[in-house]
Amino acid sequence: MRTAILMTCGAFATLAACERGGGGATERATERATSGGPGAERAAPAATPPPVPAGATRITGEQYVVDVVPPAACAAGAACAVELRLHALGGFKVNKDYPHKFVVADGAAAPTAPGKLALDGAHAGTMTLAFSPAAAGPVRVAGVFKLSVCSDDNCVIAEPEIALEVPAS
Repeated sequence: MRTAILMTCGAFATLAACERGGGGATERATERATSGGPGAERAAPAATPPPVPAGATRITGEQYVVDVVPPAACAAGAACAVELRLHALGGFKVNKDYPHKFVVADGAAAPTAPGKLALDGAHAGTMTLAFSPAAAGPVRVAGVFKLSVCSDDNCVIAEPEIALEVPAS
């Protein structure tokens, strides 16, 4: 059974610490989420996250990074795609049971299909946001990437905001 305690962390993320185990999980998760309580062991962040792909923007969380990779080229009326590359850090893995999704912001380009996270191993996954610009000019791709990564002891749910303009020719 997993017990979650929701906490707010900054304007961009909602975190959840969850304990896999039996009774008393709420108290143990709360102790771990506060500084220095019993069982406060935390997975050490990876010393070096993967390199940022050319042209990408990196969003960094304590237990993950998301690289927002724009298309190399995008033409009006053609299929274009932005990739969200999630990398779990330290002792964390991508939560394969979490319904990762991208929630489009008001006024942003709507994807032609809902993005689905494809796992690239235990520590990484890629969500492709496909869209087709109606006309030449800047196309605003923006929204919230709902994601989760887990260690052996707890899970983190985050909602980083994604925003970029893709030039369509």
